[in-house]
Amino acid sequence: MAEYTFIGDIHSAADDLAVLLADTSITQTRLIFLGDYIDGTAGRHLGHLTQPAPLDPLGVIAQVQQRVRDYGDVALCGNHDDFWVQTARGDDEAAATWVLNGGHRTWRKLGIYTSNLNTVRRALNQEPLLAATKFLASLPTIWQQGHLIAMHAGVDWRWPLAQQTRDTLLWIRDDYYFDGGGQPHAIYLTEYW
Repeated sequence: MAEYTFIGDIHSAADDLAVLLADTSITQTRLIFLGDYIDGTAGRHLGHLTQPAPLDPLGVIAQVQQRVRDYGDVALCGNHDDFWVQTARGDDEAAATWVLNGGHRTWRKLGIYTSNLNTVRRALNQEPLLAATKFLASLPTIWQQGHLIAMHAGVDWRWPLAQQTRDTLLWIRDDYYFDGGGQPHAIYLTEYW
């Protein structure tokens, strides 16, 4: 039986990802990247200590692309990655949401020093960023192998897998863990704990 390692929410921490990818106990498994390769904060919080953390969204994307290309690993789309894609496609609402979720920091790391959405959109659709835009746009939202399933956020337990929406797979939070009465979903407790 194949062994898998699931890696999620890297958020531009290329140096941390490089450490993970240097560990043969991890790289000898099939890697399933769960999305959110970009954005992030410029500090690591370790208890009461905050340590500077360099943000390198393109470095993360390059490492993930290399793993997918050279080793057949899987990369899924996360909601932050989708901000990039939808902004590149002209969705101003996605761009505004991206700004609220750290997009402006990412833009600076990408060499974009404006908040003019037309300029941001053009930059995402031209080299050197176009290759990353195409890669992020190509990512699926769900992966399934036998009895294993992976996505960035979760599923809506009320619906079969085939009826899950892109928005649910990228964004669901409380409804994934709790039923309408605030109790953990019975299926979640039964199947996964």
